[in-house]
Amino acid sequence: MAACVPPGAATLAGAKLDALRAWPMFPRLPAAAQNFLQPLQDARSLLLVFNGAEILLIAQGRFREAAPGATLIGSSLMLSGAPALIQAALAQRRSGNPGSRDLLAEASAVAAGHAAWIASRGNVHLPLSGDAENLNRFLRMAQFAALGLRVEPPMQLDFTARCPTVEAASHLEETLRAFLSLTAAGVARQKELAAMLRAAEVRRDGSTVQASLTASEDAMPQLFNFFAR
Repeated sequence: MAACVPPGAATLAGAKLDALRAWPMFPRLPAAAQNFLQPLQDARSLLLVFNGAEILLIAQGRFREAAPGATLIGSSLMLSGAPALIQAALAQRRSGNPGSRDLLAEASAVAAGHAAWIASRGNVHLPLSGDAENLNRFLRMAQFAALGLRVEPPMQLDFTARCPTVEAASHLEETLRAFLSLTAAGVARQKELAAMLRAAEVRRDGSTVQASLTASEDAMPQLFNFFAR
């Protein structure tokens, strides 16, 4: 899948679908996520490539036929998206030289140990809405940022941001702490979610900021609904 990532990638997002499907919380994912994954029953892994304007979907598995508008490479790889992006991915794969090496390195680091993840450059505006749009605030302060979900107990969200300077990292750390504190106060009636946000760990090492948030089975659906609203 990485060989198909064309130059100009701004954000990569991936999922180990076998691990997600075996997760007890999988049936409680938001309806939008369920509807998105339903046509990918034959896929084992998924990689989304965002170039700032369009999305390319790369799926790996055992496919009997291509989905409408998609392109199969053999029987194990399927590409879906704008025709120009599919052609760019095919050309990149033929070249044998991975594109977007720096972003792929960040993606490889967060993909290890996480069933679902996202890695992004800091100069991109992700097409998010609602409370999830806050992620763009943090991206503007970083060169690269990554978010990963661990599904084995205890379930955990891990966030890492690499900033251009120590000062930028310090500002991001303060902004993240304030966001968690204010959000916990705003969802005080959802006791499990509020407690999870208050217990989040935020730390900084030079120009790198990291945060981790451990979730209980009761709090995870509330967290899904919070970001989906």
